[in-house]
Amino acid sequence: MFKKINKPKNKTKKDSGNKPAVNDYGAVVLERIEGQIKLVAEGHGILEGKIGLVGDKVDSMESEMRSSFITVLNYLSRMNIEMSEIRTEIKKINEYKADKRKMNILEQKIIHFELELNECKKIISAKNN
Repeated sequence: MFKKINKPKNKTKKDSGNKPAVNDYGAVVLERIEGQIKLVAEGHGILEGKIGLVGDKVDSMESEMRSSFITVLNYLSRMNIEMSEIRTEIKKINEYKADKRKMNILEQKIIHFELELNECKKIISAKNN
């Protein structure tokens, strides 16, 4: 029947119709990429500002913590001094108690000697009468 005839292919493309469309598409893509890069840059700037604020807050908190730490150390130092003073007072009281005990023992001995002396006086005066 009919024989199929192959048309020779044109090896040269018609560039006149395709070039403006390709160039327009490339320009649109580049504009979109440029817009997205600008958005990323703006976002980066905003994040950088927020990070700066966080850094300032951290610095402020660090300063407050150091101040509080120094206050606590000063308070503990005063407590240590007061504890040393209390220890000294306790030692004095213990020494006083020891002296007081000795005094009580001596008083008891004196009372005992007075009683014996009075007994002796009674015996002597009874013999003299």
